[in-house]
Amino acid sequence: MQTAYTQLALRTTEGLDAERLHLARETLRELQRRLESELP
Repeated sequence: MQTAYTQLALRTTEGLDAERLHLARETLRELQRRLESELP
């Protein structure tokens, strides 16, 4: 599952500047935390 997030992050953040890259990574981490907390 982590690989999927990594690939998503790479596709999502291509061409973004450093600030947006950081924000995108933080957003992905938050989404991952939420998904993991909802798993049975």
